[in-house]
Formats: sequence, C-alpha cells, structure tokens
Amino acid sequence: MICENVIGSLRDEDMHHELAKRLGGYVVEEVLFSWDECHKRVQRKVGSEGTEVGIRLSEEAQRRGIRDNDVLGIDDFTQHVLVARIKEESALIIQVDEHDVFAAARIAWAVGNTHAPLFAAKRTGCFATSPNEPLRSLLARMPGVEVRAGRMPLDPGRQISAGFSVPGHAHGHNHAADADCKHPASHSVASSVSREDGPR
Repeated sequence: MICENVIGSLRDEDMHHELAKRLGGYVVEEVLFSWDECHKRVQRKVGSEGTEVGIRLSEEAQRRGIRDNDVLGIDDFTQHVLVARIKEESALIIQVDEHDVFAAARIAWAVGNTHAPLFAAKRTGCFATSPNEPLRSLLARMPGVEVRAGRMPLDPGRQISAGFSVPGHAHGHNHAADADCKHPASHSVASSVSREDGPR
C-alpha cells in the first residue's frame, strides 16, 4: 500500500464513525516510527499484521510530520486500517514545577539554543528532548530544573519547538538575542506549563 497523506486520526471520534460506516468491523494495523522517521519523505515499512507500506509524503504532510494515532491507509478488502505509532526511545526527561514559568523559559532557551526539538510530556510540567550530554549538563545546573535520562515517544503531535533538522524549519535566529533569553520558544513552553495536557 502507498501512503502519501494522513487521512485522519484515531483520536478523533468522527474518524471511528467514518471507519465503522465504511468497513463495518476493522482491524487496526500498527506501523511503528521513530522520531527521526516522522518527517522522512520516502520510506518503506511493514505493519504489525505484515502489510508492506510505502510512505511517500506530500510536502505538507512531511512538514507536519507523522503523529501517533495518524491513519495512514485503509484497505477495504482486508478491512485493515494502518495507524502510526511513535516508538519509545532514549530521551532527556526534563521536569519543572508546573507553576514555575521562569524555569520553563530557561529550558526553552537552552534547548532552542542547541536547535534540538522540545516535546511536552503527558504530565504537566514535564518535557523531553533528544539525548545530548552537553545540554543535559547545562539543564542540570539550572535552578528549578530536574533532568534525567529516560525513554518516551518523541511524537511530533506533542512537539513545542522544532529541531533544526525538521524540514521547513528556518534557522535565522540571532545568538546574541539568545543571551537575553528572548528565544521565541520560551513563550510556547511557559504557556504549556500552566495547562493540563490534552488527550492521554
């Protein structure tokens, strides 16, 4: 099966109704992705039930990234629905008090300054980024910030700031401005700390 666009998400109840109306009963066939595969335009995968999947994303879908629970394809004959699952992988887990917006701003500046991606975990005040020893050392010295090695899915659907490697991400920021902690990502993170996360 060739998949070029995201059809919908299993997080959406309307998607479930649409699938039930179209197929009756259906089998969810999981297709696993690591974070560095989520923005890859062309790749081959094998689903959990053995279906061979050719991924050839449009430019828009590539920029958006494949996210957990995305519906990538529907096979009317086998009644299989191909659904993306984002693998757990090594990550830096970063914890701040949910009311400490200054600590959140500090981690946003530090992570953004290394062009690493930053993700919101499901627990309020908890974030993650890809493993990076110099960054871990920097974060560990920051007041109000706890950091440890761990594992979690680095899902583009929970991504707060883009890493430099994400297609369509323009670099263009000024490191002199970074010294004043004015990196734009800090506003996004600070606002996310004060709310409960979405669907779990």
